[in-house]
Amino acid sequence: MIAATPGFFRATEMVEVSLRALDGLAKPMVHRMPVRFLQGTMEAIGRLYLIDCQTVEAGGEALAQIRLDQPVVVAPGDRFVLRQTSPMVTLGGGEVLDRSRWRLKAGKEFVVESMRRKMEALGTPEAFITSVMQEEELVIHEQADLARRAAMTTEDVANCLDSLQQSGVIEPTSDGKWALREGLERGAERVLDALDHAYREDPYRISVKVLEIRDRTRLVDAFLDKVIEDLVAGGKVEKIRGGRILQPGREPEFSDVEQAALTSLREHYQQHLFDPARAEDLASTIGVEISLIEKLQSFLIDRGEVIRIATDVALSKEAIPGAVKKLVQLFEREGAFSASQAKDALGTTRKFAIPLLEYLDKQGWTRRNGDRREIRQQKQEKLDE
Repeated sequence: MIAATPGFFRATEMVEVSLRALDGLAKPMVHRMPVRFLQGTMEAIGRLYLIDCQTVEAGGEALAQIRLDQPVVVAPGDRFVLRQTSPMVTLGGGEVLDRSRWRLKAGKEFVVESMRRKMEALGTPEAFITSVMQEEELVIHEQADLARRAAMTTEDVANCLDSLQQSGVIEPTSDGKWALREGLERGAERVLDALDHAYREDPYRISVKVLEIRDRTRLVDAFLDKVIEDLVAGGKVEKIRGGRILQPGREPEFSDVEQAALTSLREHYQQHLFDPARAEDLASTIGVEISLIEKLQSFLIDRGEVIRIATDVALSKEAIPGAVKKLVQLFEREGAFSASQAKDALGTTRKFAIPLLEYLDKQGWTRRNGDRREIRQQKQEKLDE
């Protein structure tokens, strides 16, 4: 019988083991053979899945996973015995390495390496905790979960984690969890590769959404956040508004034609704060293809020089505070105002005034009440400061 605090042990139906066949074994143990698993006073029927070989001769050793018909409670380092199901002849025995979370594939090098690390780490708590984290190196680990996996007390695990941090094997997160440094380095390589790939796909891009990086790298959110945090601290990437990252100093190389079109586009947005032309009209005016105008618009939006307020409406970033000031003056003079009054105050047309007002509604500058709007008081006070 085993006595422990609630939740300390978890029953499992799959056990990773290192085993040794008896010297006098008459027939070799073979892959997928039925066996009896005995540990302490427990006994369960299951099958033997050899991981690094197909058979185990007398006196031979192997790594294996035992898949049982019923759950058992075991911990790393526990000794066990294997017997045939019938007749009940002893086959051999060994040590428990871990409780499996999934079915292991025989012959896979990374599986064999993981099991060997655990075998070598038995009896050394820091090494065993490291081997457990290496099994899932691209995730953030919680102390309580590591304690359950290693069948150790939270106090012992805390001491191990402190030791591993001091030796540079692991790093803490801002919320008190842990990440393997090797995993963070691999994650950083994935993020930088994903960023480079995004730039190769679209040379006009400056920044990339973190959500896109997540999809490209397949890193889980918490781990990706830690990787990006470290990359930012190391000056390898910058994090900007809208959940985006970029390589420091990133600037596309434009041809002479593209540079001339970009200059004209910038001038147009500055000269037409509240009534810029649409992409097709700009292409005709500047004398380039509409596809180039759209790419250059995306470039300016990426840089924060232009803000897209609707699907087909983009304004210079200076247009937003400029519009707010004009509307504040209108509100102070007339009170709640209509879209038509806002249009006249801005000196624009309805096709730009309506998207702009809706954008200001979403940003919290204005509040709509029926067909009229008013400036939110807290925003007005902020503007007056």
